[in-house]
Amino acid sequence: MTYTVYDITGRILRSGHCAPADVALQATGAERVISVSSNDDLHYVDVATQQIVEKPSKPSAHHSFDYTAKAWVIHTDALEKAKSARLRLINAEREKAIDSLVVQSGGREYRADRLCYGIITGALATASEGFEWCTVSNDTVLFSIAELHDLAVSMKDGIGRIYKQSWDREGTINAASTLEQVDSVIW
Repeated sequence: MTYTVYDITGRILRSGHCAPADVALQATGAERVISVSSNDDLHYVDVATQQIVEKPSKPSAHHSFDYTAKAWVIHTDALEKAKSARLRLINAEREKAIDSLVVQSGGREYRADRLCYGIITGALATASEGFEWCTVSNDTVLFSIAELHDLAVSMKDGIGRIYKQSWDREGTINAASTLEQVDSVIW
């Protein structure tokens, strides 16, 4: 005969087969036993009716079944780990976006990564009239101070927009209360 041993919350501890006369002997201490087959991954026991009940589908690998609440709950540490991982991903994507940033100034396109921005702002700080810089297509352009200033502003604004996107996503991640919310945040 098949049997299922469970605890006072309905959590199935074990199941198996034995002689009908030995079913009652399968439970020890505070455990309870019923004469029915079950699968502890898929079922729990309704303690009031002593019936096997199918668990709802598991939402994610980070959930565990709360036998008192009869529902899946997320592990808080899993949510925090997911948030940390997603924040690292968003920060890495932000860095890639900055490294590949191209801005327009004076009708031309220029690379605007941190190195380029540093060079341009340095040239602007030293008031280098007649500063030469290359476009994305490698055309050399001679800049006046005003043009150099405009290029620096375009670069600063472009980098600022990328950081703003990153901060918005970080805020959404930090406010998330489910793994699905965390996973929905993409660059």
